[in-house]
Amino acid sequence: MNPQAFLKDLESLVNLKPGETIVLDTRFREAPWWDSMVALNLLVLFEEHAGKQLSPQSLAQCETLQDVCAMAG
Repeated sequence: MNPQAFLKDLESLVNLKPGETIVLDTRFREAPWWDSMVALNLLVLFEEHAGKQLSPQSLAQCETLQDVCAMAG
């Protein structure tokens, strides 16, 4: 999984202010753009980029987007 491509696709799904970016250290649940729809979209993006599914339970264990990317193996 290419983390930078994953982050770029995630950025396109959320409503960021001009000049804002998402980085691997982002604590996504604390971000103003985080909601249940973004969570579902993140699971879909993960599957597209990693080629495997990430369960909601596994996502709940992640603190940062680096943690999410690490789940790709």
